[in-house]
Amino acid sequence: MSLNIESPCVEKQVNNDTYKCIEIKSKIDLYNKKISEYKTLIKSSSDKIKQLKKDLYCECNHVFVRDPSAVYDDIYKYKCNKCHLYKNYYG
Repeated sequence: MSLNIESPCVEKQVNNDTYKCIEIKSKIDLYNKKISEYKTLIKSSSDKIKQLKKDLYCECNHVFVRDPSAVYDDIYKYKCNKCHLYKNYYG
């Protein structure tokens, strides 16, 4: 007959493994939270840049020239030499 008695070492190993799993999960949650915060910051910054470009378009005394990279049927064919925004892009 064999007795199934676990040693204290096995119990400590199980508790240690559980602790490690909880610690790893905590790190994963932390990094997911950081990613979410950075995505929010990127979205906010993109919105600010878009608004600043609109403001720049309104304030600039444009000197439009044909954009050499524009294709013959491209909507935005003219680009300002001063602000580098396309003609009628924000208008």
